[in-house]
Amino acid sequence: MIPLLIVLAVVLVLVLAAAVLRVGVLAVYDRDGPTVRARVGPVTVKLYPRESKKKEKASSPKSGKKEEQEEGGGLEQFRQYLPILREMAGPGAKALRIDPFVLHLTWGLPDPALAAVGFGLANSAMGILWPVLDNTFHIPNPDLGVAMDFQREWPAVYCRAGLTLTVGQCILLGMRLLRSGAALHKNKKEGNSHESEQHTHQ
Repeated sequence: MIPLLIVLAVVLVLVLAAAVLRVGVLAVYDRDGPTVRARVGPVTVKLYPRESKKKEKASSPKSGKKEEQEEGGGLEQFRQYLPILREMAGPGAKALRIDPFVLHLTWGLPDPALAAVGFGLANSAMGILWPVLDNTFHIPNPDLGVAMDFQREWPAVYCRAGLTLTVGQCILLGMRLLRSGAALHKNKKEGNSHESEQHTHQ
């Protein structure tokens, strides 16, 4: 009887922890691609990408300058991760507090005329996207911007988003994101296989 009570007590503690304990998740997309870190109390864990310790030591530390910190990554690659946002917009999305939320798009193309047209379209797209995000999630302090850089030859995106949620919410959201991530990985694999077949035939 006593062991059963101990097991029930442990289960109860775990359930209460899942309901009360909050986890902070910070996702950043920049020139190095996506990075996701989680914080539980004083402990910070890198969730993605998973790199070897040797590679992490070999990488050079980033400068603290704002312009280097916000060097964006490619727009096409960023668009590949939008299905993950769709998964987050499921049931209970309004309970998710996203703070900070930074989304900066720097537009640039080799042709100045096309770059100017694209800049206007990018501003319109940002104007359409923000009301959707605002109505779906709780974003108290958004930082959105579209800039033009005629020295760039391709559009760049810098995104920084922080989530604070309970362990229970994190588990449910994680299950949905794993499903979306698996589908994304499958699509990438099929795309690479298709490209390999084309090169073989050529």
